[in-house]
Amino acid sequence: MLSQHKRDRRDKRLALSSHLLNLLTEEVPTGESHDDCMNAHEGCKSNPTESHRTDA
Repeated sequence: MLSQHKRDRRDKRLALSSHLLNLLTEEVPTGESHDDCMNAHEGCKSNPTESHRTDA
């Protein structure tokens, strides 16, 4: 019975891993939208919001 339990756990992990991999591959930005995301990210780093600024 223990070996069946281990097989069931392994199958659940594999199914979850496969599902997460599918989600990640669907969400990866490509082409121009990726450039837009990177430009926005760079803008955030160079222009911190009020909550991220430190008083000097």
